[in-house]
Amino acid sequence: MKRLMYALASLMSTIGTATLLLYHAPQSTAPAVKPVVLWKHYYDQKNDSALAQVAKAFNVPDETIAEIKAKIVELKSRDPVFNPAIKPGKVIVTHPDHPLTLCARECLAQGGLCQHAVSILMDETIQGAASTLQKYSPRTDRVKTTLKINPTEMDLRTPAQQKAILMHEKEHLEQYDAIEEGYLLVHLFKQGYSQEEIDEHPAMVHYHHFKEFRADQLAAIREGISIGQALKDDLSTIELNDETLSHPSSVNRIAQMDQVLQHLHDNTIAVAA
Repeated sequence: MKRLMYALASLMSTIGTATLLLYHAPQSTAPAVKPVVLWKHYYDQKNDSALAQVAKAFNVPDETIAEIKAKIVELKSRDPVFNPAIKPGKVIVTHPDHPLTLCARECLAQGGLCQHAVSILMDETIQGAASTLQKYSPRTDRVKTTLKINPTEMDLRTPAQQKAILMHEKEHLEQYDAIEEGYLLVHLFKQGYSQEEIDEHPAMVHYHHFKEFRADQLAAIREGISIGQALKDDLSTIELNDETLSHPSSVNRIAQMDQVLQHLHDNTIAVAA
């Protein structure tokens, strides 16, 4: 039981694959501009597909997947991060005047999220430059969100790259990536699967990788060329990684981002105002 509660209550949203099926303009005199909402719908469909592959691989009933999706919708409706009319619980900001804290708040607000409902911590012990932690509390039946920032790692980046990384994390937060996987893991643990069996299955690797591709690409599609280019620059110069169980390789992420950037340059993606 302790393991089950841990899986649900403290999953990092460093999860992340799908090959990007880009919208191509029809062969006419002008490119077709696709509103961001259509791209969001496309990624939602790809997420459903990745989740369905995991469900098939581990014999998870359709009813369980439907319950997970319904619970996420219900939790988000009561989450002050998404509903500013709801008073947040205790929020901790360790360095309120730090430039990275201010940048993080700007990214949250720019994404339409309530910046005052997210704890922002400077933490040099985390791997990487930043990570989002979403904890579900059975006692309150609510989710608490924390954004952790590693200032030492961030200092290696340009201001543009710092903002791009925080926009990537904002996407993980907004998609409820950690919570979705948390509910899924609870079910798989109950079925008797070990963490190693789950993590190493190709369907789960695909699921994790998709989350990272989506966070990269939606950050660029929503915010524009500057964010996409900054993410690519970071992957090209600092965040040079081989493929892992949880993350696609930097090379593959760059290749996917190049496609998005090309569409942004060609104006075949309508960037949100």
